[in-house]
Amino acid sequence: MHHNQCVLCGTALNTYLDELPCPHWFLVPGWRGFRNRTLARVFELFDLVQLVDYLKIAAGARQAGDPGVPWRRGDRDGVVGIAIAWGRRGWEFSYDQRDIGPDGRVRRFVLAIRYDEVLVDQAQIAVGDGRVVVTPLIQRRRPVAPA
Repeated sequence: MHHNQCVLCGTALNTYLDELPCPHWFLVPGWRGFRNRTLARVFELFDLVQLVDYLKIAAGARQAGDPGVPWRRGDRDGVVGIAIAWGRRGWEFSYDQRDIGPDGRVRRFVLAIRYDEVLVDQAQIAVGDGRVVVTPLIQRRRPVAPA
């Protein structure tokens, strides 16, 4: 993130272009949770590791003003959990290690989005064979204000 522009796609961090899916979409103010088509497009181009790394960098930059620990990782009974905090937002990813494909990419995981510590959206994402399937697990439509 340089001068409020995404280092991956070059667009402003407060916007997203449908024709240019990018992990910075998770940082856009007012992002209202899961839109299956939009979320799937990000994971068509970026795998879970790339997204997590991007969000860790954003959290480490602390642009949203959160002085706390920006991210943590845990492993229990073969399930990996990653939590990233950025201002009033947070993202949690969890996957079973058996869902790692032969190429080392995570093929199925759950993504949860929190705002002010409240779970606002959650979905299972399955990636494989050139397809991305997003299955919402909850859908609470609370607008996310700028962080």
